Amino acid sequence: MSKFPYGAEAWTKEGVVNSKIALALGDYADAAVRAGDFAKALVAADRGIKFDPALLLVKLNRAHALMFLGYTDDACREYLEHRGKEMPPFGNWEDAVKSDFSDYRAVGREHRLMAKIEGLFESSSPSCR
Repeated sequence: MSKFPYGAEAWTKEGVVNSKIALALGDYADAAVRAGDFAKALVAADRGIKFDPALLLVKLNRAHALMFLGYTDDACREYLEHRGKEMPPFGNWEDAVKSDFSDYRAVGREHRLMAKIEGLFESSSPSCR
């Protein structure tokens, strides 16, 4: 976790999309969430989104970081915003979220929002409230 790309923000330019940098930051955010460094994960994900706002993998890791940092309303909105969207090779957004939740539970990392989100995915009219 010590090799966080702190200078990445300086590389951004308004309107310039760089999916490779976004993906690298998304991968870093994923590693940070899995290591329990949620603040770094959020910073990395936010920077990754600046490089490619359409990359769902980065938004997924941002939602996880928000959840574990206790920003549950923001995390819930992020989880629900992308329902039904495809995320190759993971299937769809819901499958990717559920897979990550399963991985977190397997290592003893649980958050009360996880069960709520899984239930909301099954709902025809989900709401964070």
